[in-house]
Amino acid sequence: MTAMGERAYTYAKACGMLGKSYVGPRIAQINNVSHLNELDRLLFPENPGNLPEKQLLVDLEHRIANRSARQIINLVSHFSKAPEVLSRLIRSYEYADLKAVLTALTAKDTHPPKNVDIESFQSIRFSLYPDLEAMVKNTEYEWVTQAISQDPMGLKMIDTQIRLDQRYYTFLWEALQREKKSQRLNFEKLLIEEIRLKNIIWALRLRVYYGFSAEDIKKSLVDITMGSLSLVEPALKTLDFSTDQRSDWRTWSEESLLNPEQSGQLWRLDPRYVQNAAAGRLYHLARTYFHRRPFTLDTTACFIKLKQFEEDLLTSVAEGLILGLPARDVISMLGVHP
Repeated sequence: MTAMGERAYTYAKACGMLGKSYVGPRIAQINNVSHLNELDRLLFPENPGNLPEKQLLVDLEHRIANRSARQIINLVSHFSKAPEVLSRLIRSYEYADLKAVLTALTAKDTHPPKNVDIESFQSIRFSLYPDLEAMVKNTEYEWVTQAISQDPMGLKMIDTQIRLDQRYYTFLWEALQREKKSQRLNFEKLLIEEIRLKNIIWALRLRVYYGFSAEDIKKSLVDITMGSLSLVEPALKTLDFSTDQRSDWRTWSEESLLNPEQSGQLWRLDPRYVQNAAAGRLYHLARTYFHRRPFTLDTTACFIKLKQFEEDLLTSVAEGLILGLPARDVISMLGVHP
């Protein structure tokens, strides 16, 4: 199959797979779900978990992630050789699983956390847990062994996680730049927006939840050169504003992401609200770009992003149901409209 033939085939297949996914109009099917086991039966009618609620949540989230990864890999497998940028997107699962492993090791957990099976794209040998050195030997993650050995109490775990995030986005960006410009025009726009929004979220979370100084926050962002366009400036600008004075933020370019003021209540910045609003924006961009340039890598990359958004949406709904939040409210918080 020619390169054009591969891209045309994957576009057609991706359209069919998204038609059966919980993105777009099918999100409405989740709106009226009110219990976790109901969501489980909706998503996995042939093999529901049938577990107590707390165990079911962990099991269901793992099955959701594995199914998403399996469908993504199934699509990418139709390329005679998977483009590096798509491989990098798939390995986002490996980065997330490594973070979970590092947390488990610091807590001295004897049982390893479950990892998502990304088949041939996986480089970490998770089965060798708790031997971290053996797990990451001859991989791009070897440096974490020294980082953890120097931090046995996990006091700097957030620094290690930040470095992992920085490396993930840097490597992904570099891989994208090695593709022909005609193949990456729209996904490049999406990735630029994602990095810009991620920087904002990190800056807010590090400031509000971890008390990082302005200087430490600056060092924690992903600073990719884009000519005159700065992917860190909107995040750095937030350092000038008070976290309990909404009026300070009126001139900020991304004010629309902020949680609104409530009548009779003191306003405080809510990074979780900003994160949800950013996720909704990226979802709508990915849906737009998916169809805009068929037969390019844009399509497959946006498909991966949409499947991962679906995964995050379903996981958020599951966690919300445990807390007594209706699925409709969780979906609304993510700014998604069927």
